[in-house]
Amino acid sequence: MSEQRRFVAEIGVEEIPSLYLDPLTEAWREALQSAFQQARLAVEGLHVSSTPRRFVAEGWASARQWPFQERVKGPSVAHAYRDGQPTPALLGFCRRVGLPPESLEREGVGEKAYLVAVIDQPQASLEATLPEVVSQAFAGIPLPRSMRWDASDYRFVRPVRWVILLVDGQLLDVTVLGVSSGGVTYGNRTDAPEALAVSSVDGYFQAIDRGRVILSATERQRRIRETGDVLAAESGGQVLWDEDLLREVTHLVEWPTPFIGHFDSAFLAVPDVVLMTSMRTHQRYFPLVDSTGRLLPAFLAVRNGIGEDLALVRRGNEKVLRARLADAEYFYRTDRQKPLEAYAPGLAHMIFHQELGTYQDKVDRVRRLFQGLAAVFRPRGVAETEFERAVRLYKCDLLTHVVQEFPELQGVMGGLYAELDGESPAVAAAIRDQYRPQSADDQLPTGALGQVLGLLDRLDTLLMAFWHNIRPTGSEDPFGLRRAALAVARLALETDVLAEWPLDEVIRQAAEILEVPPEVAHDVYRLVVLRVETYLDTRYPTVWMRAVLGRPGVVWSDLRTTLAWLAELTADPAFETVAAAYKRMRRVGEAGDPAVTLRAEALDLERQLDDQFRLIAAVDGKDRDLWWARVKASVPLIQTFFDEILVMDPDPKIRQNRLALLARGQQAYGRYFAWEELG
Repeated sequence: MSEQRRFVAEIGVEEIPSLYLDPLTEAWREALQSAFQQARLAVEGLHVSSTPRRFVAEGWASARQWPFQERVKGPSVAHAYRDGQPTPALLGFCRRVGLPPESLEREGVGEKAYLVAVIDQPQASLEATLPEVVSQAFAGIPLPRSMRWDASDYRFVRPVRWVILLVDGQLLDVTVLGVSSGGVTYGNRTDAPEALAVSSVDGYFQAIDRGRVILSATERQRRIRETGDVLAAESGGQVLWDEDLLREVTHLVEWPTPFIGHFDSAFLAVPDVVLMTSMRTHQRYFPLVDSTGRLLPAFLAVRNGIGEDLALVRRGNEKVLRARLADAEYFYRTDRQKPLEAYAPGLAHMIFHQELGTYQDKVDRVRRLFQGLAAVFRPRGVAETEFERAVRLYKCDLLTHVVQEFPELQGVMGGLYAELDGESPAVAAAIRDQYRPQSADDQLPTGALGQVLGLLDRLDTLLMAFWHNIRPTGSEDPFGLRRAALAVARLALETDVLAEWPLDEVIRQAAEILEVPPEVAHDVYRLVVLRVETYLDTRYPTVWMRAVLGRPGVVWSDLRTTLAWLAELTADPAFETVAAAYKRMRRVGEAGDPAVTLRAEALDLERQLDDQFRLIAAVDGKDRDLWWARVKASVPLIQTFFDEILVMDPDPKIRQNRLALLARGQQAYGRYFAWEELG
């Protein structure tokens, strides 16, 4: 192995938004790995880290580029020499590559033979090559958003302010996005804002430590969590950690110092969810709760820097939070001056979407859907009077002060206010759960009423949006239609909200109720199918899902059972033989009409096969094992049929009759899945 040298590169920036830091850091790592490969430099132990103010890469790289021979194709042998002497074409090529004619190699044979120059590329040193690697890698990072920050054409999320590039004890010159490197870095803004001189890799890490910067996001997060847990326990509580907020706070600080603050217990008269949302959203604080989960009048905050003047910092944070909680209390008490239902008239003036009308229009459409699909939901025991209360109230909280201040609490506040107004537990829960599930791992609505309301709300959104040509395209989905489709898929798949009703039929009827064209209903169903394929792709092969969902009338609550059963069938040694029999029937009998009855003068073999198909079709839908046994038993008869009978008989009546027989066979075989999708 060639000699290795340690290097470190630091790109100093103004504070990067916390949301961007993880993807930018990963992109920086990938860009560096690619740049080292292209530069023919072996790198080991490459470690990339970041803080809000810097991107750092360190590791060990080969002292020189690895050997490389470039092969340059020259003129053909036929045109290289004339009368034993080099032609002008050959001499010109030799001048270009800097080699004499006798050093060229020959490749190919006969008339296709040509000359090749083999050029040993120089093995440049790491010091000569690394600046270009770092500069190109950082400039090549894909950016979520960017802008120019000075007169140059360079763009980045935030301005680059300083650059350091070191190999062992040597500073290298490099320019990154128009900023030239130097020999200084900076600590965190609170404790060490002055420049810190560095001249070696070891000296860099010593300076970073003196400047109170923890480069590792993992280490910063561990420090916040462990110190926070200790401080909370000393205060008689425990931190209610929010992983998204913890990740955000980790990316807001370079030297985290957690501390406990307090607020007036009188604020606890406001619902916990309002107080906690105010703490998290406005202040990036973590609430504290007791052992029973009851909110305490305390919080955990994180300071950037060491703990000097921590009492002053604590008082400042408590003062700011006091004002925030006072606002939240005002919003809540103002909302409670009238019942939730009193907000309903305002829905007629609140736009859902400029093409889709107001929220009152949406409420009316969802009400019509429930009335039109009553037969679907009646088995779930959802009473019309109860649904009417839920649908009248479920969007009212959008007009409340708390939700307008904290949009993430829509549904939650509606359910809470409904409960305080004396609505039934089922109605309150349905309003609270209307937006669930919002992702692949989110909880489902807990009750039948909430499941029905959530399903119909999403169907209205999807059908109306698709009808007005509001559809997801590529990576764009501003109206959240993919999320709505996934919610429909999970509700149909993981609950019995549709009982034994096929989802495609429910969507077709919903479109009919809303006077939406049938082709729009088909497109909506296809989107839902695509979302469930993505949702289940780690558990079942996509071709299996397409086979099961590729036929009409699928009961989605049985989908997992059917897929598991299909896994058993594919392991059966007879599966390939059955598949071959189906393919042959489909290839020959695709044009047949299964409604055509068997002619009176049909051959015994035709009658036997027709009887076999009818036996398969007569199996109860739940008795899959009997169906599979009868399908396997029919295969020898199908093989004999094709061996002994001419399907495409010259007599059109006989031909039509036999094609119809094969069409009935395809129907019987395709009861649970589409064989053609299995390949």
